[in-house]
Amino acid sequence: HNSMATSITSGIKDISKTLEEAKKCLLDGFTVLKVKLGKNFEEDLEKLLKLRETLPKSTIIRVDPNQGYDASKLFI
Repeated sequence: HNSMATSITSGIKDISKTLEEAKKCLLDGFTVLKVKLGKNFEEDLEKLLKLRETLPKSTIIRVDPNQGYDASKLFI
């Protein structure tokens, strides 16, 4: 490899602020975003869906749930 893309991290924020920050990061040249999650599973899913809808498909989205999920509560 000659280079490796680095990510920029978005802290835990509401959906609109996360989308706003993500768009700014892309304008700044980042193509890999790491999104902090872990407070509310349903909101986190909605946030990820909105990010994927809004951002170019070439954008890599990494997630970091900060050990905020309990596996026993995730299964429906």
